[in-house]
Amino acid sequence: MPRYIKFPPHLDYLRNKDLIWFNPCWGFYAFWERFEIFKNENDLDYEDAWLHKKMKNNKEKYFAALVALFLQQNNYEKNGWWFTKTSQDPPDAIVGTPRETNIGNIISVREIEITEHIGDGDILETIKKKLGRKMYEPNTILVCFISPKNIKTFNFKEISANLIKENFSLKNIFILFHGFYVKSSKIKKEEILLEMQKISFIQLTPVYNSFSLLPQDCCKNFLSGSEKAWLKFSGRGLKPGFQDSISDGVYKIFD
Repeated sequence: MPRYIKFPPHLDYLRNKDLIWFNPCWGFYAFWERFEIFKNENDLDYEDAWLHKKMKNNKEKYFAALVALFLQQNNYEKNGWWFTKTSQDPPDAIVGTPRETNIGNIISVREIEITEHIGDGDILETIKKKLGRKMYEPNTILVCFISPKNIKTFNFKEISANLIKENFSLKNIFILFHGFYVKSSKIKKEEILLEMQKISFIQLTPVYNSFSLLPQDCCKNFLSGSEKAWLKFSGRGLKPGFQDSISDGVYKIFD
């Protein structure tokens, strides 16, 4: 007799047959293309466009793409990591990777909650406020985005230590920002120019760690045309977990 996996009730929204999963590299470049159009259409400077309420939903998808890109670099899976977003909230977004098992193909997912810290206030309070609003699955990843211009004012190791003491049920909390975390005053100018193009992640819990990635390096295969931009997960069966998605036009998840 065939064996079945009981579908977790909190993931019922993933049963949608029309759900599309997006390549994080596509998400990275598509977001910035849409951002430039939005900025020019509304005659806004970079900061005003970034903080505009109409960009909130787009930024959540963009941050999810960065998380998927980060996971692909640090938790390599042969079928890659993909991201998507549904109308259900929570979560703010989902990342997933398909796996072939002895009972068929499955997709392993992580739900993502996203918050943004603006200004020089207390990051710890921003995170506490986010966690206090709703109940989250323990496997959820919380990502807090901060502006690079404020990074120098924060002691990330101290923030990590304080968060660990809080003992939240949600264990995976990250800081995300554009740019890099300066560890030495002796860094060369040419190195700074390269580092400024990076995306940085600071893991605050359950342990402290720091990572960075350069999107154009991570996305070489995508930019060369050897990776798909969007796919569907075909469900458990004998064939690979992802199939090409058929559409009359380009899927647009950015408003």
